[in-house]
Amino acid sequence: MAVSSNAFTIGLFKRVQAMKPRILLPSYLAAPVSRARIGEMKHTPLSLALAVAQRSRCLVARWKFGVVLAALCLGALPPAGRACTLWGAAGADAGGGTIISKNRDWAPDHVQVLKISRPAKGHAYFGLYAQGNNAPGIKQGINEKGLAVMTADAGSLPKKVRDAQPGRGGLMTTLLTGYASCAEVLAAQDTLFTNRRPVFMLIADRRQILVLEIGLHGRYTLESVASGPVVHANHFLNPAMREFNHRIGKSSAARAQRITELLQQKSPPYDAACFAEMSRDRLNAPDNSLWRDGQGSHTLSSWIVESPAVGPPRLRVTIANPGQVEATHQLVLDDHFWQQSPAPFAFHAAACDGAYPRHLQGICTNERDALYWSWTDVLLKTDLTGRALQRVPVANHHGDLCFHEDQVYVAVNLGKFNQPPGQADSWIFVYDAETLAEHARHPVPELVHGAGGVAYREGKFFVVGGLPKDATENYVYEYDRQFRFQKRHTLASGYTLMGIQTVAFANGSWWFGCYGNPRVVLRADPDFQLTGRWDFDASLGIIGLPDSRLLIGQNTRKKEVGHEGRAVLARANDTNGLVFE
Repeated sequence: MAVSSNAFTIGLFKRVQAMKPRILLPSYLAAPVSRARIGEMKHTPLSLALAVAQRSRCLVARWKFGVVLAALCLGALPPAGRACTLWGAAGADAGGGTIISKNRDWAPDHVQVLKISRPAKGHAYFGLYAQGNNAPGIKQGINEKGLAVMTADAGSLPKKVRDAQPGRGGLMTTLLTGYASCAEVLAAQDTLFTNRRPVFMLIADRRQILVLEIGLHGRYTLESVASGPVVHANHFLNPAMREFNHRIGKSSAARAQRITELLQQKSPPYDAACFAEMSRDRLNAPDNSLWRDGQGSHTLSSWIVESPAVGPPRLRVTIANPGQVEATHQLVLDDHFWQQSPAPFAFHAAACDGAYPRHLQGICTNERDALYWSWTDVLLKTDLTGRALQRVPVANHHGDLCFHEDQVYVAVNLGKFNQPPGQADSWIFVYDAETLAEHARHPVPELVHGAGGVAYREGKFFVVGGLPKDATENYVYEYDRQFRFQKRHTLASGYTLMGIQTVAFANGSWWFGCYGNPRVVLRADPDFQLTGRWDFDASLGIIGLPDSRLLIGQNTRKKEVGHEGRAVLARANDTNGLVFE
């Protein structure tokens, strides 16, 4: 369901005592509803609104911002571990543009970082990312066109219910990379929102704020606000979606009420300094305040985007990482900001966290701030020092891997290696680079001796693998982005034990790591003409870096402990192929 209106709408949950409520309807109750996914709601009469409020044991009131439906439904849930407060204003209340703000509350078990991302396709964007916890990834962001997006969990639905709902992830990245304005989002809303898991969002440009609520079974509401304030916490506020409030947490209701009170107390137009002051409010004790330091959650960041009617957006972000000095950044997101280079790459030798039953199969990077390690039946993401950020068990045998456009691609064989055709079961598995959630599986049956490694170059994927003992050459299989087979390339390498284990394109050449005694590395030109063969072990991982160096994967096996891994630096050398630094 989609709703668009220029009238101010706010789902305000507020207890009203000792007064006779005066009720007028918000636009999404009084106005016609288009594409009514909640049923054929042509008009919602006042009696229905009263009945909804009465069934919810809610009181209603009018307050000075405008006429709204106001209700307070307090559940008995403990303080949420995942809780955020969103608020904003548009039009005259924001000086003619818009302003949106988010307090991000989470368990203090991780850090947050700021990054610019420049995807191969789509808009560049700047965001705040969580690292090192069980829900990493981008949490709020703004793109180079000025579209800002922030989220809050739909905490009034149990997590197991939300997680069981089928639907695609990556909505924030989709919006930031693919859309330049709220108008574009409105035009594509059914495509964007009908197959997503429950979530709340504020989406803003300089002209309007969109308030998004996604519930269960493909239902959603999208409200356009061009004038006045907006508020959201962790429960459904739109009357059309309130049935999804299985239980409203005390903290969520308290925070929604408190930010509403603060907006009433301050005279518009609002600016970043005003919203920053609101963000630090601690009136309602550690668990229920806007700035929290309670048992379940701490406020870890404040993110405020001002989008004036004329001129570039301005960002004010405060990061309060656990165990670190709090830092505030104030940025003007003009052309100069978007043209700057990302922070210098800082790749170096790294020792991988943990020990693993099976040996290392390959490594790759996101060319920014993370390493990925394939341990045969474990997929691991670490920071550049090797500290584990995310770990998932995977099927045996996961081999070498590569990174492309925020996804990790792994060569997988679920059958036998190095045997005559018909005994392998070759695949490419695709994982989200932030969370390591599996996204897709692509069969690559042309790898008849087992898929062992994969690399990406210039719009194509190249897969290598096993080899039977009677072979006299290796093969590289080329696929398009959808893993449609294109051609097989022959590498006149002679026999190498079990074929090719790892593959990377770096410094203008292909590099292939192979088993053997001794183990060897092969080099070929872009057309797979062999240009060198050396005794050098790159069979456990090889990947090129932006500064022309390479990272080589290594592991050692310790009895009764397991395999421990390292990534070490190497440079290309015409005489020796590769040399360690």
